[in-house]
Amino acid sequence: ASRTVGFALDPPIQSETQKPQDYLQLGITHHEANRLKESAACFEKSAKEDGGCGVGMLMWGLTLRHGWGCEKNEKVAFKWLQRAAESAVDDLENARIGGGVDLTAIQVPLTIFYLTRFTHLCC
Repeated sequence: ASRTVGFALDPPIQSETQKPQDYLQLGITHHEANRLKESAACFEKSAKEDGGCGVGMLMWGLTLRHGWGCEKNEKVAFKWLQRAAESAVDDLENARIGGGVDLTAIQVPLTIFYLTRFTHLCC
């Protein structure tokens, strides 16, 4: 069964084949086109569905923190940024035991997590 996101330019989405990374890419496309409500919905799905993906968690956290297309909620945003960092740590552990991973993608969530953490401590 297919469904559309609601835009004439968007192709139908096959819900049974969507993965967190697919929602992440769609969210980025919507965000770049300034369709913030649609990007927020996609980032939320990329963070939550099928265990989510780390970058999806990062983008959902940033979306909540800044109120991009959704109600701003810094407390919940911080939790998602923390989950993104935890996911990055898991990826590092998998790389350590031979799983292989792109370490540059891991640095972003960790950096955001620590910056956010220090901002909360000092302000």
